[in-house]
Amino acid sequence: MDALRTARALDAAIASLGPWCAAHGVDAGLVERGFLQVSAAPSQDDAWLESTEACARVGEGERWRAQSSAEVATRARSPVFRGGAFMPGAATVQPAYLVRGLRRVALEQGIVIHERTTATLPDDPARRHGAYWGRGPIPIATTSAEGSGVLAAGEVVVATNAWAAGWRPVAGRLITWSSYVVLTEPIPDRLAEIGWIGGEGIADARFTLHYARTTADGRIALGGGGGKAGWGGRIGRAFTHDDRSARRAAEGLRRWFPSLADVRIEDAWGGPIDITDDHRPWFGTRPGGRIHHGLGYSGNGVGPAILGGRILAALATGRARDDEDASLPIVGDRATPRGFPPEPLRGLGARIFREAMVHREQAEEAGREPSRAIRAVTRVPRRLGFHLGPE
Repeated sequence: MDALRTARALDAAIASLGPWCAAHGVDAGLVERGFLQVSAAPSQDDAWLESTEACARVGEGERWRAQSSAEVATRARSPVFRGGAFMPGAATVQPAYLVRGLRRVALEQGIVIHERTTATLPDDPARRHGAYWGRGPIPIATTSAEGSGVLAAGEVVVATNAWAAGWRPVAGRLITWSSYVVLTEPIPDRLAEIGWIGGEGIADARFTLHYARTTADGRIALGGGGGKAGWGGRIGRAFTHDDRSARRAAEGLRRWFPSLADVRIEDAWGGPIDITDDHRPWFGTRPGGRIHHGLGYSGNGVGPAILGGRILAALATGRARDDEDASLPIVGDRATPRGFPPEPLRGLGARIFREAMVHREQAEEAGREPSRAIRAVTRVPRRLGFHLGPE
């Protein structure tokens, strides 16, 4: 079963991170204590049920199992947490530490990294929709503070996450949204009071979800997906300097743990996520066979990117036919996401839908019935065939 193969490949990728860090002396803040999804409102109850039942049917029930409200409370106590589901094979990591470790190891192995450099693929007259039919090295024009030049590449991998929304060959198959994180002051004693001392990652079951983890020095980092939608593939200040979206994340933290209302929030930041029509990542090769891509991580890139790197390496080195990971259903033409409407409909529609989802879920969490108009707007993507939002 393709879905089971993919899940197992992702599990193996996550399990490989610890040994890799140990072998290369990288302290990435890895905590392998699992992941807890919770219902934080009646509308979120049993959101995981289809998945947990599917795991049980294929004999993998221990990988993703439902939790009662009492079981949830043994991991973290909140007046709004209800039932949940637990994934023991998950982990949390400090992504900046990991990236810095990856950079160091790459440099030690002789890889040249051109930071803060703009790279432009060639404008080949025969190139259509990302195809490159020319022979010989592919010339890539580069510009940086030090000057401009040309790199020659036999194969090219485009792995820029949300920034790929500005690359014409794939732009129509991505939408971008911002997500913001708030960070508390160190509060180890207060974490003990609410029982969140196991190091689990926690997320609720909203579409514009809240996701959180604790840190080694006893802080809470909580993010919220209630940010703004992008426009035309541009990644601007709305993704990094949006106070309103940061406040929404802070409100999520206060709602989860009202006993921490006096705890100081010391930092906040935001960034873009790239989303396909079904929330699955997409790896493939453009026509011409020499330009490869990986994108559409939907904010879950740290774990899947390990698997994605293996897939892209197989594609770029010609090993794809004999590579198990490259045969997964997230690779190739069959994995191509459905295209979104062109601009301005894509950006405008995404913004309207996103705001409607935020208002709907805020109302549901407050025990109010969302208006008919809000409910109707949030159902539009599903009615158009996209796997986004409620039925």
